[in-house]
Amino acid sequence: MADFDVNPLIAYSQHEVRGCRLIWDVREPPLDSARLVSDPEESPSHLDFTQFATNPPLPRLHVVCDFFNAYWPIKAQREEGVTVGDVLHAIHTTLIKRISQEEYDHLSPRQQNRVRDAFEERCSMAADRDGCRSHGVIRSDCLLEHTGFAGLSPSLEMDSTCILTLRRRTR
Repeated sequence: MADFDVNPLIAYSQHEVRGCRLIWDVREPPLDSARLVSDPEESPSHLDFTQFATNPPLPRLHVVCDFFNAYWPIKAQREEGVTVGDVLHAIHTTLIKRISQEEYDHLSPRQQNRVRDAFEERCSMAADRDGCRSHGVIRSDCLLEHTGFAGLSPSLEMDSTCILTLRRRTR
């Protein structure tokens, strides 16, 4: 059993009524793009982002997700306790890194095609298409359409670890 609870703002719940209180596409910087479920026009406040991510506060928090390659460790750290903002920033920062050729080569041909399509879609929507293309395939491209943040759950098997649940993005 986990020895901490996740802050309700970012906690996963399979029940839609009590679901995660944030709407956030993990491809976007959380401070700029996260919205509150209660009012999708409203961003979380500075105080929301500075709340502890767990109760009791943990100085280190690892985040894992079945969609992620094992080479994509997500770690948030703050001696006095990891905050909601720390966790969201760590997730986003990890997902905007370029994937290595080795990671790409480990994908099946079908996965490579789907990731290439996601990359092309992202670049076609970018303000600087050439800059986007020159940066190459990034980790979030590998998530395909599963880029909606659905919340964190404490891991029952690993200490100081949360499981990230993603959902399909809404169009």
